Amino acid sequence: MRKRFGKANGISIIAAIALLVLLSFAFIACAQAPAVPNTDGDRVSTDICFADDVDILGDSDIENRYGDDSAVGDTTGDVVGNINIGDIVDPDVRSDNDDLFVFTRGANGYSVAAKKDVKATLKECTVPAYHNGVPVVEIYVGGFKDCVELVKIALPDTLVEIDNNAFADCAKLTEINIPTLVSKIGIGVFNGCASLIEISFPDSVVELGGVAFYGCDNLKNVRLSDRLEKIEPGMFFKCKNLETVNKPYFLKSIGPSAFYGCERLEYFDLSGVEVIEDLAFVGCAALERVAFNNVIEMGSNVFSRCTGLRSASLSYRLKRITTGTFLGCTNLRTVTVRSCTEIIGRGAFYGCYNLTRVKGMAGVTAIGDHAFGKCDKLADIVLPPSLVSIGEDLFGEYDEFENSLVQLDGVVDNDASL
Repeated sequence: MRKRFGKANGISIIAAIALLVLLSFAFIACAQAPAVPNTDGDRVSTDICFADDVDILGDSDIENRYGDDSAVGDTTGDVVGNINIGDIVDPDVRSDNDDLFVFTRGANGYSVAAKKDVKATLKECTVPAYHNGVPVVEIYVGGFKDCVELVKIALPDTLVEIDNNAFADCAKLTEINIPTLVSKIGIGVFNGCASLIEISFPDSVVELGGVAFYGCDNLKNVRLSDRLEKIEPGMFFKCKNLETVNKPYFLKSIGPSAFYGCERLEYFDLSGVEVIEDLAFVGCAALERVAFNNVIEMGSNVFSRCTGLRSASLSYRLKRITTGTFLGCTNLRTVTVRSCTEIIGRGAFYGCYNLTRVKGMAGVTAIGDHAFGKCDKLADIVLPPSLVSIGEDLFGEYDEFENSLVQLDGVVDNDASL
């Protein structure tokens, strides 16, 4: 029996055959398409086909669909190939930073400074952490010097160095942070910051330059990095209102005139300190007692004119009490000299009017001229048998040291410079 196919079935068969033919041509076309290797060695077709209903979005479409470009996300620091997107800057796009700061590119990042034309009016600012996608790592030499109206400044966490005189003569500066990556701070960094009251340094700081706070008349409290090994020359010179400073854990040396004229400083821990240089504590009138058990070397006039000093216990390692060490310490009453001390220098205790007792001295071999000059109340002192050299007029008055007292009074009481 012959089976008949309806009209509809015939049409379906014809359509199926046509579809198979079209698929065959498509397969052949794709097989002949050129290909390029990708980074993994596979072959990737270069033909990209879009369906008719795919919407190819332009810039205007993105803005319309997502609002503004902020919705796409921050591309700063993203890398495409070898290009840092943060380095691609439209020259027509400006920020507030362009009006305030000057950036200088270095090997490790940017250094920054305030523009000259804003220094006279700048009152408050935040230094950016990045410029063109590159970190800001340094405050340039004198970068904010003479910003006479600057009250507050925020420094970025990317900062690693603050150079010489960076904030010198910012007379109204009261608030500043030192970021935790900063390791080096230059000379005179806060010189003349008369309104600065307190400041704290993180333990990342290993170097803080000399005369850092010279002229900071209202500075009261300072927290130094425990990693400092030396307090540099004149660091707190004439900080007459300074009351408290911690001793860094690793401190070994105190430079010349470091605390010169710090009239209100009542105490500084000298444990572990091995070297104290010339004039280090001159005029520290509120200092009442000193004990330095580890000091090996002391310069001249270290505690001269410390008029509040009442007692002093010298180091077991100190071989020489130098010239004028306690010159003019008018309230000094007792001194303990250790057996290792061999020399008491010229005028070491000159003008200590209330000194009544000097203990020890068992190992002293030489006493310099006028070492105890004008120590009118000194009644308890025993010159040891080890003594082989005694200077002139051991207890008498001497013009040289009288002049020294006058000069020291002038420097401590007036605004003298280093």
